[in-house]
Amino acid sequence: MRYAPRVTALSTLCRHVPAGPAAFLARARALGATDVAADATLDAQELQALIPEALRGGLGVVAIEAPCPRRQVGRSPTLATADRDERLAAGRAVEDTLRRAAEAMARVVVVRLGTLPGHDDAPILRAFARRSLERETLVARVELRRSLSLRALDLARWGLDLVVDAAAAAGVTLGLANRARWFDIPSAGETATLLAELAGAPLAPFYDVAAAHVRRTLGLGNGRPELEIERACGAFLADAAGLRGGLPWGTGEVDPGVLEKLPAGAPRIVHCGALATDAELARALAG
Repeated sequence: MRYAPRVTALSTLCRHVPAGPAAFLARARALGATDVAADATLDAQELQALIPEALRGGLGVVAIEAPCPRRQVGRSPTLATADRDERLAAGRAVEDTLRRAAEAMARVVVVRLGTLPGHDDAPILRAFARRSLERETLVARVELRRSLSLRALDLARWGLDLVVDAAAAAGVTLGLANRARWFDIPSAGETATLLAELAGAPLAPFYDVAAAHVRRTLGLGNGRPELEIERACGAFLADAAGLRGGLPWGTGEVDPGVLEKLPAGAPRIVHCGALATDAELARALAG
């Protein structure tokens, strides 16, 4: 990997909208960043301007979150879906992101595979907020999720089959991001299965710190297994308090020690909302 150990990059998710890429990159340099990452909220015009401007200004692009650029209308298609047309559209979008990553010399494309259909976490969130969430409810959800694992793996395999060869050709690693909700794909166990089945493919976990904290807070697991940290190709650094994620790193409840086992060369990407102050971002970038 061409990046120095323990590199910390600034995500475009932190940008002030409607400020453009030039303003974001100037801010990144002023905060001491030497690398940036492109998130999935960028539109085509913003992404087209960002990459060459970053490279001209001496800033490396460590990762791009797929699909990037975002769709102009509606939600982005997902890879882990039974809808063939949506799956094919998602594959094309990820392939486009991979091409852009290769052009930018980014080594990682972060992918959120999708969700199991027909499920909703609103009742759990309401019960948690009212402090009426019962352990039996959580146990039932965990057991239901395990019963759906074979289906989730099939959906993940179908989607990944469309893009792993393109990733290998581009010389880019696909980073499978963990999510906070119980019905997101893949679960921790499914990630381990996919990595074993696709051994040798450019595939690795990508550790979303805030999502892991929210999941643990809900009682849906004890964070993420060590495999998902020790083999991660990168991490999103955003803090969390209770169920509220996306906070500036170092301002919430997450123990920064969770990153101790992250591989030294894996980029740590400060990935919080635009309301983060310059002082908060500078502290996060300084590590």
